[in-house]
Amino acid sequence: MIVSTFLLLLAAYFLTGLVLPFVRNIHIAKRSGLRYVIVPYFMYDNSWPSKHLRPPFRKLLDILFYDPNPSPASWQHLISPLWPLKFRHAPFKLLGTDTFLTVAPGGIVLNTADADVITQILTRPIDFPKPTQLYRGISIYGKNLFSTEGPTWKRQRRLINPAFSEKTNKLVWKETLGQARAMVASWVGTNASGKSIRHVARDTMRLSLAIIGE
Repeated sequence: MIVSTFLLLLAAYFLTGLVLPFVRNIHIAKRSGLRYVIVPYFMYDNSWPSKHLRPPFRKLLDILFYDPNPSPASWQHLISPLWPLKFRHAPFKLLGTDTFLTVAPGGIVLNTADADVITQILTRPIDFPKPTQLYRGISIYGKNLFSTEGPTWKRQRRLINPAFSEKTNKLVWKETLGQARAMVASWVGTNASGKSIRHVARDTMRLSLAIIGE
């Protein structure tokens, strides 16, 4: 009885949580008229089931669809939010478009290298609101400018505006130059063995903290 109930619940979750949303998202992508690439899961889904099931699921997919040299436009690369850092414009070129979608059961991501499209999205916040559910991780101390929209966002913006005045920007820029020069000076110096000391990740982290602290 317990096993059958579990299997029934699993089947219900698979149908309502994966299959139906996947079909709906593919239909939306087709209606958009844009090129799209189907990927097996939504890269920004940080829910409990996804976080725990995604790693073994990805390993299974790699075994079933093994490709030693996948194309930059393959789902195996586009499934990662970091693919633009590695491939830049290559997927767009292979797909023959400057704007395409990646479609998964959990959502749709629009990827674009078109400056006009980017400008429209950034300058029309009412038509293109932020997906605030993706910013829950930075809301540990409450709602903020990044994790809100609408009237709450306007209130947050009004509160922080004084901190981003031109006077403050000049001060930050001046302090950044001083701290950066000190960091570079430590790099070109030498230790007792005569070799330069460079710890880029550690030093740049300290640089950021020093600027924020000032």
